[in-house]
Amino acid sequence: MGAFITFEGIEGCGKTTQIKKAADFLRRNNIDVFLTEEPGGSALGVELRRILLNRNESSAGISARSEILLFLADRAQHVDEIIRPALERVAARYGDAVRKAEWEEGYCPICGRDPKIGEIRDEDGSRYLFCNQCGFEWNYLRIKCPFCGNEEQQSLAYFTIEGDERYRVDVCNECKRYIKIVDFREAKQKADLDVEDIATIHLDMLANEEGYD
Repeated sequence: MGAFITFEGIEGCGKTTQIKKAADFLRRNNIDVFLTEEPGGSALGVELRRILLNRNESSAGISARSEILLFLADRAQHVDEIIRPALERVAARYGDAVRKAEWEEGYCPICGRDPKIGEIRDEDGSRYLFCNQCGFEWNYLRIKCPFCGNEEQQSLAYFTIEGDERYRVDVCNECKRYIKIVDFREAKQKADLDVEDIATIHLDMLANEEGYD
């Protein structure tokens, strides 16, 4: 199907050299490779990379907090402009095959990322998990933790915000992890789970306060 591979290491350790060698090896074996870098993978990232690489030569200097925010800005733009579209193409190509195979794991079958949010759909109340990294959605058992596979109902729970039962947080008391869930069936509207993940950051804060990761 494919793989999402990252090379990480300290500055100057040879990441660029090694990743190019790996890409050349894969291409010689007739494997398609999409190569990008961070910072610098996007148009905005090129400018941010220039600023970051020259930060020690700048007379004004860059504070530590500003430097972190520049890296985060590059990451956000890189994901939206480069990585997400590339992974969406993989999802479009292999998604039907994954669904027919009835994928049963809690992590994304396309890119391997753990889900942060999901949705209740259909008349039978099926639960679908959503991958923020590649946009793929897959059906998953309601009474099962997507992170540790726990199916013991007494150790699985959820909480909601009073007055708005469209949103809830499913929690597992075995692995102490959580996932946000939206249910728009009564409103008969389709959820944009990328938007809902951002709009429900208060649920992340509540889950963290309760000791869930």
